[in-house]
Amino acid sequence: MADLQRLFAQTEALFITHKGQTLYSAHHFPVEAQSNLRLTFEAGISDWQQGVMLSSDVWIVCEGVRVKNNKWLVLWRTTAPDVICFTVTSKRRTLIVSNCWDNGCGATHHGMGGAAMLVEQIPSGFRYFCNDSHSDELFDDLVFKIECV
Repeated sequence: MADLQRLFAQTEALFITHKGQTLYSAHHFPVEAQSNLRLTFEAGISDWQQGVMLSSDVWIVCEGVRVKNNKWLVLWRTTAPDVICFTVTSKRRTLIVSNCWDNGCGATHHGMGGAAMLVEQIPSGFRYFCNDSHSDELFDDLVFKIECV
């Protein structure tokens, strides 16, 4: 398996083409100045806890918690509801989306080794197929979608 972390670093890009597929280290989800979104955890096959990291240049409000100024909101599949609604406010009109995991040490990891996401556009948003740093390229460690509501 290719070291995707190295390939992302070489190009200094948020996405690369690898084996004919476009892979993202982080995805820029287009939003309005203020958008209501819904994240749905759909599937996942991993020995590690899987999660989603979200960030905005202004703020994200989720379940009464406000995350501001490019800080990450982390939603773990094991502790967040399967469907969760949140509001994004952004001057840049972008929500940054990335996958993350905890391999059992209690720390949040992302963007290392084989980590990447396949991103599929769906009618109201995007579906994400995620690979953590396991040395495979199956993109089934976590599957989730984010939709505008």
